[in-house]
Amino acid sequence: QDGVCRDSCVEFFVAPLAESDVYFNFEVNCGGTTLLHRNPSPEAREMGVARTAVSEEDWRLVTMAHSMPTIVEPEITEPKSWTLEYHVPFALFHKYFDGISHDKGTAWRANFYKCGDQTSHPHWGSWAPVDTPRPNFHVPASFQALVFG
Repeated sequence: QDGVCRDSCVEFFVAPLAESDVYFNFEVNCGGTTLLHRNPSPEAREMGVARTAVSEEDWRLVTMAHSMPTIVEPEITEPKSWTLEYHVPFALFHKYFDGISHDKGTAWRANFYKCGDQTSHPHWGSWAPVDTPRPNFHVPASFQALVFG
């Protein structure tokens, strides 16, 4: 678990329960370094409920492939394309979220992000718009539907 949002990374935030703003945030940099938390709703966070780090054992259930080396030093400052893919088994979601479904027609809410907070070229982007004065991706109200087919 590392603060990969400071590096060039992609993020997937997903709330698998329709009636809840509790969500996973998957953050992975170009070299495969990861961060994965189960986050409380914004209201619960305001009341002091902390996020929960997913255990290393559970994170090992996720398979991953990335096109860059694990450590990229020095930073590549010119444009560079890289790829990342990972497979998250439903068993991981079931362990951290009670009563989820992934049946046909079920909708989960999510957003996808690209960021590099502390790179030589800071940047932030999202799949679905996030309307906040400063970059902040922890806004479940901005998540959009992902419908299982």
